[in-house]
Amino acid sequence: MRKIKITQAQYDTILLREQLNRPSKEQQMILETSKEALLGIAMLAGVKLSGQNEFIANKALKEPSTMSVIKNTLEDKSKTDELIATMTERGFSDPTSLLSTNADKIKDKFNEISPNEKLDFISITNLKELQGK
Repeated sequence: MRKIKITQAQYDTILLREQLNRPSKEQQMILETSKEALLGIAMLAGVKLSGQNEFIANKALKEPSTMSVIKNTLEDKSKTDELIATMTERGFSDPTSLLSTNADKIKDKFNEISPNEKLDFISITNLKELQGK
């Protein structure tokens, strides 16, 4: 094993870069919530998940906070566009068609599962408009 001598300034630079590259707890929670919401939406749309993804999706669909994120995502066109981009990055084939074709199924399952939040015509209209894109 070799020892390398570095200056205090070099050491501080290394630590600073490490801290900047590490997501904050808030950012990490947003990333985890986004993943849970994405998998929850996929499950609501009828995508067959397995293993860890299925576990995460089932857990997400039982969490009121995640259900709120899902509702907000489906009702906001810009968030829905971000969802589609993320789904494409993660390897979903044609997520636009998946969401627009299964809009009614997503709404019905969401409303059945969620005791507090309910999807309405705004989310259905938003999802069905995806087909034209």
